[in-house]
Formats: sequence, structure tokens, C-alpha cells
Amino acid sequence: MRLKTEGFPMIKLIAADMDGTLLNSRKQLPGDTFPILDELWKRNIAFVAASGRQYYNLRNVFAPVADRLYYFSENGAIVFRGSENLYCSELMHDAIERVLALTAQVPGAHPVLCGLDSAYLAEDDEDFITNTGYYYAKLRHLSDLHEAMKLDKICKIAIYSRCAEPTVYPALKKLEPEFAVALSGSTWVDVMNPDVSKGAALAVLCAKLGIAAEECMVFGDYLNDLSMLRACPNSYAMKNAHPALKSAAAHITDEDNDHDGVLRVLRREFNLI
Repeated sequence: MRLKTEGFPMIKLIAADMDGTLLNSRKQLPGDTFPILDELWKRNIAFVAASGRQYYNLRNVFAPVADRLYYFSENGAIVFRGSENLYCSELMHDAIERVLALTAQVPGAHPVLCGLDSAYLAEDDEDFITNTGYYYAKLRHLSDLHEAMKLDKICKIAIYSRCAEPTVYPALKKLEPEFAVALSGSTWVDVMNPDVSKGAALAVLCAKLGIAAEECMVFGDYLNDLSMLRACPNSYAMKNAHPALKSAAAHITDEDNDHDGVLRVLRREFNLI
């Protein structure tokens, strides 16, 4: 199946970010998401939910078709095909300790340790707990956050702050290049192993499936999507995207995430009703 647009190759894989991209501001999928995903599946087009969210959260969001999809969770640190774990980039314990020590020096920064089996926090800030609950279906409260390293493979450290971009992000950016540091939204900064990103996960999956970058289509809205958009020539930044993403993308959607920006492109390009 070819796109209607002249010059596009056959698309075999679509990857979309979630918050600010496929999901609306109420963190809901558009009403006709599942019929469209069903049609893509019938055409043998793989769909990837590419997000900073936890895998178990993503499975819940896509429950009716969960086993048909691929998942780049935790910004690509953990990759699943349906219920099968394909990849997990575990952080070394001393690396985790270093990030936690630096985070403790930043006022208003609240860390979450993100593991293969669960996520872990050790603070009682109400706003922090509420916001963490949006993205993690499996979440444990520990008296000592360091205990999480004994319980699970920790693949990402997510830091919540009401002022993530102006305060936490610059403070943690100094960890590069030993770590990958991604601004995942206005209130979240993610720290992972240096080779982890959505773009890296896309490259690995495409190699595994025998799909060229030209045969992919990707959508994103924030800086943690930048590597994915740069890895794919058929890239779309959302109308509501961060300016840096709009500069990097090949296309910008006509509508934002509150007006079905992603699905409008899919309907148009794949002749979907």
C-alpha cells in the first residue's frame, strides 16, 4: 500500500508519541483510533506507541489491540512487541546513585525510578504523586528509593518538577555524554543510558523487521521525540509541537493534538474514512 502523496515509498511502520501527539489534552485517544489501527493492521503496517510512559500504562491505553502493537516505553529504554519484552537497557547501580545525588541538589525535583516490572517513588508530595499516576500503571511507594535497585532492573530515572525546563533540565544536562538526558515535557526530565532514545529504538526495530527508514512515518511534539524525527525522512511535528521539533521535521500537522492531528494525516495519506 502506497501513500497518495507522490514520491513517498511504501510505508510499513508508523510510530507516534503519546502525550501532546496522539493523546489530547485530557490524555484521551481520539474516538476512532481503534478502527484506524485495525485497518493498518490488516494492511500489515506496524504501529509503535513511542512514549516516555511506562509499558503497562501504554498497554492499558491500547487494551483492545494491545498485543498487535510495538511499544517504545520509557523513551526507548524498554521495548515490547505485544507482551514480549524485546529490549531493556538497565542502568548500573552507581550510575543511578550519581543521578539521584545530583537530583537531590535541585529544589523541587522529585525522582521516579523506572523499572522493567514497576516504577518506584519515595516522596509524599501530592502534586508529584498525582502526576506520576498519569504515566505509570504499576507504581510502588518505598521508604527508601535505593531499595528499588534490589527489586528491579532500573532502566530510566524520571524527574518531575513544576519548572523542569528552566531548572532541572539544565542541571542534569551536565550528565551528558555519560547519560542521555531528555526533556519529555514541561514537567518531566528523563535520564537513561547514553545509547537510549526513541530514535535508537526505531533504528533497532527497523533492522530487526527489515524496514528502511524511508518506509517509516513518525509523529512527535516534544524534545524527547527529536531523535525519532531525525531518524525518519517521513517525519511530522505536531502543530502544537516545541519549536525545535518543527524545525527538525519534514512536515507539520495541519491540526494539533486536540483536533486529531495524527489521525487526520493517517486518514488522508492512507485513504481511510
